[in-house]
Amino acid sequence: MSTSLLPSSTWEVLPLNKTLFNKQDSVRAYFVAICAMLVMSLVIGLAFPNGLNGNAFWIINGIYSVAFGIVAICYAVGVKADIGCSMRLKRAPNIVHLLLELVAIFALINAMTPINNWFCDLIEAMGLNRPSVSFTEEMITQNFAVAILVLCIIPAFSEELLFRGIIGNGLTDSVKGWKAVLLSGIMFSLFHTNPAQTLHQFVLGALLTLFVMRSGSLWLGIIGHFFNNIMALVLGTTVEPSGFYVTNAAWLVPVGLIVVAAIIFVYLRFVKVNTCLIEDKQQTDVKYNSADITLWVASIAILVVLWVGALLS
Repeated sequence: MSTSLLPSSTWEVLPLNKTLFNKQDSVRAYFVAICAMLVMSLVIGLAFPNGLNGNAFWIINGIYSVAFGIVAICYAVGVKADIGCSMRLKRAPNIVHLLLELVAIFALINAMTPINNWFCDLIEAMGLNRPSVSFTEEMITQNFAVAILVLCIIPAFSEELLFRGIIGNGLTDSVKGWKAVLLSGIMFSLFHTNPAQTLHQFVLGALLTLFVMRSGSLWLGIIGHFFNNIMALVLGTTVEPSGFYVTNAAWLVPVGLIVVAAIIFVYLRFVKVNTCLIEDKQQTDVKYNSADITLWVASIAILVVLWVGALLS
């Protein structure tokens, strides 16, 4: 039986001249990604002052999403990391870990959808505009194949390379246990700056980090992220418009959360952690310097401002 939240180390054997991700990498890669997001948003805003419509919406959003994967790869190359090992891409997903993750994500979607609706109701009751996503049901149904590519496949790869590949790995190699898992969820949620999805993205981000770190495989993050997005897409265009989540919220929320909690308990208690050997542990004791702390403060401040701006818009 395994009772630890995260293994003491799940890195593959790395050559001594390569770099292991640590908590400094987490904040630095995060800040670089935020800068890239700001630049791309500015360029898109200037190029499309009236907003994105038609094919432009899908093309630009696809490019926007791919960019974060490029940021992650460029950062890894810049710090001389072995991308396959450092991001845990070389370890195939374990079927037990994967099945538990997918069931947990499905239960999470069904529990969090009513909770998100309640949160949006609260915001609307405060006299603010109801938060929403940037696409409509009609846009999805008319371009379903493109929507799967842009909203499910591309983000699953690009965002996982950044958030679990670098940020999650860096945090869990330096900040142990639930702190690393929860912090990863917060960073993932804030980065999207969308009040309509904040609560779900926080729990999802933490859940994906937990499964990736204990399995030792980033593929659980990629597959789980894709599964979450495509289920949200399908359920959002078929089940949700019928009012199912509104009329059945009273039992969906408690049952869904109980299932998620039960899976996490079983996962932590009975599923073996995939541990690996580390040959070089020099970077596990790295401390934040003043520049890193400045990046943390700047990153959170920027994202909070953007989140509040989205809330008030």
